[in-house]
Amino acid sequence: MLSMLAIVVLSMNAPAQSVPVSDAEVAWGESKNGLASRLSAVTEKPTLGQPFHLRLEVKNTGTEPASYDSQQAAVNDSLMVKGPDGAIVPYVGGSYQTIGKTTTLKLGESKTVFANLDIAVQYLIEKPGQYTIQSRSRGNIPASNLLAVTVGPGTLSDFGKLFAALHRATPKDWRIANYSGSIVFLSSPTGLKSDALSITLFMSKDYGGPKSRPGQPTPVSLGETSFGKVWLIADSPTAVERWPDYEKVIAEQVKAFKK
Repeated sequence: MLSMLAIVVLSMNAPAQSVPVSDAEVAWGESKNGLASRLSAVTEKPTLGQPFHLRLEVKNTGTEPASYDSQQAAVNDSLMVKGPDGAIVPYVGGSYQTIGKTTTLKLGESKTVFANLDIAVQYLIEKPGQYTIQSRSRGNIPASNLLAVTVGPGTLSDFGKLFAALHRATPKDWRIANYSGSIVFLSSPTGLKSDALSITLFMSKDYGGPKSRPGQPTPVSLGETSFGKVWLIADSPTAVERWPDYEKVIAEQVKAFKK
């Protein structure tokens, strides 16, 4: 949980739900290699600060059976999301290692790749307005249609407010990610796993406190907050060297939620 990357093994090839080929409420994306995909909103009226679920389907549009691999369809920045200002909305989900297998569709057959993906967890949606969303081409599943959705006014949760504030305060050469309630700051200047480092903002309502490993900086307590007890954990002295004032910067944002 406190390592550089929360490596989660996922299989995106659990039994998929078949969907009617004749369902044409939303246009399919452009066909490629005998397949087309369709992205649609499950949440009828998305609201800021609330879950925002999407569905992705794939259909055989060709003249022979066609195969795809969906293991990366719902993780690792699988969507292109643009906000009301036309700017790309940053991916703030984790980095995941996945496993899977190919699925073959018969002529005219279609299946659901994911049925309820909450993109409010994976992307920094912090203001209302119209968003455009498109799935990226992966695993032989072509890019989907361009989906336009309006997110209505609402209020971010305390966690959402903290995350948005920390995102603005994070250095340009670091990335911030949401790992199931822990906020992880990631640094990898070369893009290589061997160069990857992290600083974790760890929250718990009843845990006694994290212990540092040999050679790891001592965890820093930021006290009691609305999220429970909060600690900062740098995974190595090198992480501190890359972001010398991390404790001051992060503590400044956390203090608004202190009890």
